[in-house]
Amino acid sequence: MTSVADLQDLTQLSADQVAARVSAVLEEAARPGTPTEEAERLDRAAVTAVGQAPHPESVLEHVDPGQIQELLARCSARCGTDGALPDRELRLLTWDALDLARRPVVVQRIERGAVDDWTQTILAAVEASHLTVGPLFRQRAKFYGPKI
Repeated sequence: MTSVADLQDLTQLSADQVAARVSAVLEEAARPGTPTEEAERLDRAAVTAVGQAPHPESVLEHVDPGQIQELLARCSARCGTDGALPDRELRLLTWDALDLARRPVVVQRIERGAVDDWTQTILAAVEASHLTVGPLFRQRAKFYGPKI
């Protein structure tokens, strides 16, 4: 069984090795028998591991885009669809997952026939997490730093 511990101390691993661990953790989070709280911990650890990698795009190029889409769907489901403002930590996780999904290395590997499904998944995540221009701008400012 894959756990959060599998994503600790990844500094000595290559991008494809990190990606293999991230993929295994995302697979475990998506497994029907995984308890809800554990799935959330696994998703959070996977997103953090990619985000903290020296070259996140190099990791993402080895992760199946379908796993990123499933991650977004799980994040949306946790945020809810009733219009209520979700817990801040759930929102941040969803926003970080959306940030991974927007990377060219992910977007360029989405199959043509899956674009509509991806669009719906992304829109659902944006709406469920209440992503607005303010948080989006702060996220991009953090990512791009002085380039803004």
